[in-house]
Amino acid sequence: MSYQAKLAITVRLANADPGNSDWQHDLAVSFDKITSAQRALHYLMGALASYRASHSIFDRLAKADPGTAGWQSDLAYAENSIGEVQFIQRNLTGALASFQASLAIRDRLVKADPQCRLAARPC
Repeated sequence: MSYQAKLAITVRLANADPGNSDWQHDLAVSFDKITSAQRALHYLMGALASYRASHSIFDRLAKADPGTAGWQSDLAYAENSIGEVQFIQRNLTGALASFQASLAIRDRLVKADPQCRLAARPC
């Protein structure tokens, strides 16, 4: 199944139940997977749009449940991913802001749980 076909299915599921955080997370991950192909094809504007769509979902999840380290970590990852594309595009101001936002989230996570850095999945 192609990423775009999976995205279409995931969009339908997520729209059918916007309160289902698992489906929302799956939708964000689907957007993230599409960016891998877009970046490989050097379609950076599309990759940035997909990363921002993923970021928007992770941001909602993180705000709805700020105590869940996984949502916060996903948001930090999305910020960093946006920064990577901005850096490639030579938008250094935007990249710096995105990298700093990612770092701030990770810093909060490590301060909240110093053992976090030892987890298999980054906090």
